[in-house]
Amino acid sequence: MGFVKPCLWASVCLLFSACSSGMRAGLLTIQQEVLRPHQTVRQTQLQSGYRYLLIERNGQEALLVWVSQEAGPMGDTSVWVSADGVIFRLAQGRLVGVSEPLRNWSLISEVPSPPLKLGDVFPTRFIQTSDTQPGFRLGTVQNTLRGPVQPQTQFRSWIVGGEELGWVEDSNADTGQPLAWYAINLQGQTIAGRRCITPEWCYSWQVWPAPSTRVPS
Repeated sequence: MGFVKPCLWASVCLLFSACSSGMRAGLLTIQQEVLRPHQTVRQTQLQSGYRYLLIERNGQEALLVWVSQEAGPMGDTSVWVSADGVIFRLAQGRLVGVSEPLRNWSLISEVPSPPLKLGDVFPTRFIQTSDTQPGFRLGTVQNTLRGPVQPQTQFRSWIVGGEELGWVEDSNADTGQPLAWYAINLQGQTIAGRRCITPEWCYSWQVWPAPSTRVPS
C-alpha cells in the first residue's frame, strides 16, 4: 500500500457524498472526536444498519464505519473508514493495513501464517513481511513468535470485558519486543487487538458495540 493516492481519496469522497444522512452521522472521525473525552465516543448513539469499530491512538478514541469486504494478501479483509481519510483493514480481526493522509503500513505476507488460537502451549515461529511509507520501507522482514499470553494491564482494561478474554501475542523473535495482542472470545473470534507499527505509532481496536466476551475457565 502506498500513499493515499488522489484517485483513492476521490473515491472515498464520492462514497461519502453518496451516503445517506444516517451514514454521515455515523462517520465519527479522529479529528472530530480528538477534543472530547472517550466516554463521549463510547456513548454515541449508533445508526442502525451500520457496523462500527472503536479505535484508539495516543489516548484518543473514535468510531470507524465498515464500508466493504475485499480480497487481500492476508485473506478476506474488512475495510473501515473515517471521514478524515483514515482507512483501516482487518483480516480475521487482525490489523493488516492502516492508511493515514501522511503515512501508511500494510502486512503483505505471513509464512507459514499460523492461526490465532488459544490452545497452543508453545509459541509458533513465522515470518511477517510488511510495507511502510513514507521512507520506502518495502518488503521489511520480521521474525515473529505467536503464542498465548497475558497482555499489559492498561490495554486489557481498555477492552470492554477484557478480563474475561483469552489473549494471543505476536512478538519479535530476535528481541522479544511485543508487536501485537489479540483478544479472543468463547467462539474463537478475534474481537479486539492492539498493534504497534513503531513504538510511537500504535492502534487499539474493538468491535463496537462490544459483543459477548466470555471464554471457558
